[in-house]
Amino acid sequence: MESLLRYYGQSALVALGLIFLSLALGPLAPISEPLLYQTRVGVYDLAPPVYLSFSTFVSLLIFIIVTVVLWGSKSIISNVLVDGSAMALTVLNYVTYFVIWEIWKPLIYPLPFFLVIAYHGVKALQLDWAQIAIVIILYRLLRYHLRPHRLSEPDPK
Repeated sequence: MESLLRYYGQSALVALGLIFLSLALGPLAPISEPLLYQTRVGVYDLAPPVYLSFSTFVSLLIFIIVTVVLWGSKSIISNVLVDGSAMALTVLNYVTYFVIWEIWKPLIYPLPFFLVIAYHGVKALQLDWAQIAIVIILYRLLRYHLRPHRLSEPDPK
C-alpha cells in the first residue's frame, strides 16, 4: 500500500510538472481572431479560455503520445509518465470546462465518454478525453491490485 501511495504521489508530481509545462505553452496558441469582444453585457477577453484550451490540447497530445509509446512498459518511470499525463489531462480538461461555464454559462450535460454542451439553443456533442484518461488510470490501478504480489516476509515452513 505504501508503494502504491508513493507511486501515485510521483505520478501527481509528474502531472503537476506537465500542467505547468502545458500552461506555459498556452500563449503560443495560434489565434486568427480578436481576443476582445464587446457585447451588451460587457467585454469578453477570450485570451484566458483560448490559452487554457490550447494548454489542454498540448496536454492531450502528450497523453496520447506517452500512452501509445510507453503502454505496457515494465519501467516504473514509463508507468509514472503514463499516469501523470492522464492526471494532467484530466485536471486541465475540467478546469477548461469550468472556465467556459463561468464565462458563457452554457448547459453542460455529462454522458459516458461525452459531454453535451448547449448554448443559445445549439447543442454540441464532445468526446470527453478526461473520462477516457480516468478510465485508463482506474484500469491500471485495478490491474495493479489484481496482479499477484510478493509477501513482505517469506512464508515460514
